[in-house]
Amino acid sequence: MLVLARKAEEKICLECGDQVIVLQVVNIRGASQVRLGFTAPRSVRIRRWEHLSPEEQQIAEESAAAPTQ
Repeated sequence: MLVLARKAEEKICLECGDQVIVLQVVNIRGASQVRLGFTAPRSVRIRRWEHLSPEEQQIAEESAAAPTQ
């Protein structure tokens, strides 16, 4: 896992093949809540972790841990 520190309004760019996803810290509320904004192609599904089934969570974790070539 890569961990990055960002301040409010700062962005991170994720590239996967020819698709680009931009993640922006929209707002920071206190010490326990961060509002995030995503800009992505319509074909990219963005879902909250707690809305995934246990099976989908396991698949996502395995996919994220898989080595890249």
